[in-house]
Amino acid sequence: MPLRVAGPLWVAGVLLLGWGLSQSLRMRVKVADAKGDEDRNASAHVATLVRALSEPDFRRLETAAPADETALQQAGLTTTPEGKVAAAVYRLLELLVPRTPWVVNIQAESKDTLLVSVRQHGRTVTSAVVDRDLLGLRLPVLSATKEAVQGADDKPVYPDLYALCAAAVAEAIGKRYQLRGLDGASTWQGVGLHYLARTSLRHQQQDRVDVLTRGLTADPKNRPLLLELWSARFRTSQDPVELDLYAGFLNNFVELRPMSADLRARALFARYVALINRYYSLPRTGAKGGAQYRDQESLTAVKEAIGDIDEALTATAGGKRADKVSAATKAALTDRLLAARHWCDLMEGKETGYSEKLDHPWTAYSWACFYASRAEVEDAPRLCRSLAGTAVEADRELAVRHLMSARAVRELSEWIKDDPQMATLITTREYQRRMGREPKSDIVEVRTLVPHKDALVRLGATSADAILALSQAELAALLQTSAAQASVVRRTAALDRSVPDGLGRWRYEIVDLLVADGHFDIAPKQHPDLAKKLDREMGTSLKEPPDPALLTSWLGGAEPARTTDRPQSGPPPSGSPGRQGARAWLCSKLRSPSSNGCGQGP
Repeated sequence: MPLRVAGPLWVAGVLLLGWGLSQSLRMRVKVADAKGDEDRNASAHVATLVRALSEPDFRRLETAAPADETALQQAGLTTTPEGKVAAAVYRLLELLVPRTPWVVNIQAESKDTLLVSVRQHGRTVTSAVVDRDLLGLRLPVLSATKEAVQGADDKPVYPDLYALCAAAVAEAIGKRYQLRGLDGASTWQGVGLHYLARTSLRHQQQDRVDVLTRGLTADPKNRPLLLELWSARFRTSQDPVELDLYAGFLNNFVELRPMSADLRARALFARYVALINRYYSLPRTGAKGGAQYRDQESLTAVKEAIGDIDEALTATAGGKRADKVSAATKAALTDRLLAARHWCDLMEGKETGYSEKLDHPWTAYSWACFYASRAEVEDAPRLCRSLAGTAVEADRELAVRHLMSARAVRELSEWIKDDPQMATLITTREYQRRMGREPKSDIVEVRTLVPHKDALVRLGATSADAILALSQAELAALLQTSAAQASVVRRTAALDRSVPDGLGRWRYEIVDLLVADGHFDIAPKQHPDLAKKLDREMGTSLKEPPDPALLTSWLGGAEPARTTDRPQSGPPPSGSPGRQGARAWLCSKLRSPSSNGCGQGP
């Protein structure tokens, strides 16, 4: 190629490269501690959080290592005279247009106060002061068992302030490139508090609602946050009035525009969940006063919600990539909806062929819901009595088997007990035998003693008597804790002593559940509500729960009546498509329905 042509091409190529770098989603994060030293682990942590907050929009985001700022790839640029000219242009371009356009500096003033600065091409785009107390985040993080999570220093863990720093970065970059995934989010407080509510605070509903409310106050147009707030309030409700309100909100929410396809798909799925929870919250039969019950209209609403999700997932949006549901969202929702469609078919009396793919825990959970629902329908009174018992048992076994696969996902494992569709299943022997665990076997496993477990074991104080042999002052000194904490340890041991011998095998489990709600002093025969609660909790979590009579003889009240595996009395509702569908399904399994009582009913 002639030199007069090659030279300008080299220079043009370098200029184009420089322009491309200036427009790239490339970021350098530096977190400095109170002494000014860089904390590279924290820097990497913030970069990871930025991606987590901004998927799928920031999928192209690159994080520059420190060496990338100076080590430029110039191979081949200096081998010819033209290359020297191009290299000189590149060096000039490097001064004018940094290779890493976005630079984030975070200064830790203290463990509870961080200063954030976000720059693009050397110009400050945003800055923020992230203060724990100003944001209302001095909230101990709780585990799934409602125990305070302890850090390496045995102190309570609080929500991660670096998530708010990452939110400031995501909000700045999102505004610069006008990314639709933010869906109205305009402040870092709203973005960050929404993220913490979904992650660190997911096990503490009231704190979660409070944090989301503060976030919405700071960012009133943040639609993902608004959706999360309503979900936090009503997701586990079993009140049909509340669920009607929730479904009504979602009906209006999905019509808002503009809205990213991913957010709309999630809202449509939330509406489906609300409607199916509402279906199970209604009584099985009609009641006086015109009360609603499980009827064709309720079932049709669920089916239509499923159809809306299908339509959203398959829409091409005129070929515009921004208007399509992301692959990750589509995969997650498609798997869950497969069993939902078969559930509707069953309730309408249809029998369809299907294969049970268990390549994803969410799929397994969907099938568990399907079988749990069908078992409930099959349990209708006097419905093919000779076969119904076997069918119910088989479906419950299948439901539990799928739950064993699904519980690999922590979110699903924690949701089982709150899911209205599982309300009957979790009280059955099939569930307890497969999913239950052994009761706690040591006093140091009680949640109020766990933070002091190592010290108590070293002291040999691993029984109630050994702990109570020490005074409060002695215990505080030996455990190196406060007098108040030592008092809690002693009160826990005293409560353990008060548990009757007949409940000895479950004593530590009982103590753990009681102290979780602040019950340290128990007077015999004075707490019938606690007897019911303990029976419910242990009946759905242990392989072999205690006899309810033992609890009521200690705490008072009538013996809780467990409905496990008991058919309900009374005739089936005449207008229920679910019951009629079950009748058709059961009868289809028999060669001669009339010989087994599956004709026109009893």
